[in-house]
Amino acid sequence: MAANTSHPNSPAPQLSTLLAPPPSQAPPLLIRPDAVGGTVAWNDLIRHQAIIPLVDNVATSAHRTITPALRAQALADYVAGSAVIAGPSAVWVYAGGPPPALVHLVHPHGTHRPEVWGAAEVRGAVGLHPDTIILGGIPVTSPLRTCADCAISQDIDAAVEAMVRLVAATGISLDMAAFRMECRHRVQGRNRARLAFRQAAQALAATTTATPPSVTTAAVTDSFSRL
Repeated sequence: MAANTSHPNSPAPQLSTLLAPPPSQAPPLLIRPDAVGGTVAWNDLIRHQAIIPLVDNVATSAHRTITPALRAQALADYVAGSAVIAGPSAVWVYAGGPPPALVHLVHPHGTHRPEVWGAAEVRGAVGLHPDTIILGGIPVTSPLRTCADCAISQDIDAAVEAMVRLVAATGISLDMAAFRMECRHRVQGRNRARLAFRQAAQALAATTTATPPSVTTAAVTDSFSRL
């Protein structure tokens, strides 16, 4: 048996070193507490910046690039049946930042409500099929749909913050999102949503030297003011 040549006073290896896989073996995409020995070890790995928490009890390696697809996969446990990630949760998927306290989901109106466990909100929605994309195998409302949904369903300040983040992260046209919102029938809170679009356009215009998007966005919403 080979002798132990390590010095008795040698410092213990860092947890990040212990977590690092051999070069030929990539770390798992998502890491949960039970995969690293429990909550105590999980918190130690976070404290030593070996893993980056995404949502409750789901993290990824600090060496991995965090993408929208990876964030969508982090919410996979909530997405059952016909559920689609939407609203503030979809904004988080695209733009990152702190995750919402609730996972926001929608399902096709008129279909059975999916059974979802945990801190999730589920509601029915129309026109989902053409407005759904797949990221990492998980259905998410498209950026345009997400932007319109936030304008309609959130209060002004939260909607504007979400819309600005979404435009910055995805490069979508705020004008097109406003147009898509106006094309919907029976929208509750349409006037509030129009105000959110105008304020988001102003916020974006203040951060760029390009033509202020508020000009065309206002024209789009005003042109539909009689709907």
